[in-house]
Amino acid sequence: MQLRSYATPVVFGAIALSSITGALLFFHADTGYAKLAHEWLGWLLILAAVAHVYTNRAAFAAHLNGAKGRVIVLAFAALIVSSIVPWPSGGGEGGGVEGAGDGGGLRAAEYTLTHTSLESLAPITGRDVDQLVDRLRAAGFEGAAAGDSIHDFAEGGGQRDRALGVVFGSE
Repeated sequence: MQLRSYATPVVFGAIALSSITGALLFFHADTGYAKLAHEWLGWLLILAAVAHVYTNRAAFAAHLNGAKGRVIVLAFAALIVSSIVPWPSGGGEGGGVEGAGDGGGLRAAEYTLTHTSLESLAPITGRDVDQLVDRLRAAGFEGAAAGDSIHDFAEGGGQRDRALGVVFGSE
């Protein structure tokens, strides 16, 4: 078995899988196994990419001899490092809102909005709480009640994002 005959086709397939499942996850389109496939079969992409670089190392080295190749590789290396480093989310000594994760200010804002009662959200939406509850129930959030937070009745991040869209939407 020649590694070269498998490496490139597997890289193409794994890139297609990772791209499509990544796009589905970006748009919160839960289609069953998209998240599972993206997370676990992403390892296949890593292994295939390593095999591809190994089998084509002479061509890869030639790309790195030019300035354009080095700049592209360094740019992606910087993006990788910046996506791995846990950036502080601000706030007090503890680094932000407890439970808000490490996604920065937007993450903390989302956490706050989804953990605040609808009664407290109503004034900043320009609607009264009964209108918010009615909008949410019409959108399929039957468990919505005035004293509840979005976190109380919306399951998972995708549903919470959708509920935020209903609450702050201009319908």
